[in-house]
Amino acid sequence: MTTPVELVMEAHARALDGNHAPEHLQKLPAATGARELYCPFLYHLAVLLQPARIVEVGVCQGVSLAHLAAGAPPTCQVMGIDNNPTQILDAAMVKHLVAYGDSVLDAEKFGKEYGNGLPIDLLFLDASKQAAEWPAWRPFCAENVVVCVDDRIAQQSELWASVKTPAKLELDDLHTVPYGEHEHVGFGVFIGRDDGA
Repeated sequence: MTTPVELVMEAHARALDGNHAPEHLQKLPAATGARELYCPFLYHLAVLLQPARIVEVGVCQGVSLAHLAAGAPPTCQVMGIDNNPTQILDAAMVKHLVAYGDSVLDAEKFGKEYGNGLPIDLLFLDASKQAAEWPAWRPFCAENVVVCVDDRIAQQSELWASVKTPAKLELDDLHTVPYGEHEHVGFGVFIGRDDGA
């Protein structure tokens, strides 16, 4: 049986080897994320994990959400949480969006409205850049959830440092293009709820 860590590393290898996502995704405008390797990584991760539920918190223009949805199995529930869904580049992604105002405060609202006993298997945190994001979403995740964290170095360093699970993978080569005052951006993946659940 393949472990989640092995699946993450296989997705990482595929992205680094230039094994990109489907052609229609490669034609999306070169928005933030589109030129980074973490988008093909997310696609391959969804293909390999075969999750029942994927949630991306902080969708922005929807490039990474499009990659997650393309890799997900047909029965997977793919949801993007964002406070400004008008930025979406790919109109097909709108069906996956839920508009909330705050990625931390609205996690409980999400749980009440969409929890229905189906835990999140793959969570991508790319919104408020607050350390409180993970504790807010953790109750709605499967025990062996795979959590991807964008901007691990630049803006999510407190969140990253707070995670106590032994399976923490620093895959900074997936997000290398600097922005603003951040020369080093980073990308990380951790596995498991780290709360004894």
